[in-house]
Amino acid sequence: MILITSTVTITPEHFDDAVDFSRRHVAASRLEAGCLTHQYFEDPEQPRTLVFLEAWKDQAAIDFHFAQSYSQKFATAIKSWSEGPAGLEIHTVSETKRLEL
Repeated sequence: MILITSTVTITPEHFDDAVDFSRRHVAASRLEAGCLTHQYFEDPEQPRTLVFLEAWKDQAAIDFHFAQSYSQKFATAIKSWSEGPAGLEIHTVSETKRLEL
C-alpha cells in the first residue's frame, strides 16, 4: 500500500472554489480501481489549509490516478489558488496492523 499525504493553504478568495473542487476530485478518485481511500479535511489549526489523505493499492494505481485529466486539472487549479507551495509526501507501507481501542 502507498499513502499520499498533502497540504495546501488556499488564498481567501479561492477557498470555497478549492473546497468544492476537492469534494468533486475526491469523489471521482474513489471510483478508481486502485484507490483504497481518498479524503480531504480542513485543518482546524491552520486557516484555509486543506489536508489530503490517500491510500493506493500500488504504484500503478497512483500512475493511473495522476494520468487522469481530472487529476491534472485539479493539481493545476490548486497550485494556482495556493498561497505557497503544496506539500506532497509519498509513503510506502510494508505492513499494516489494526488495533482496537
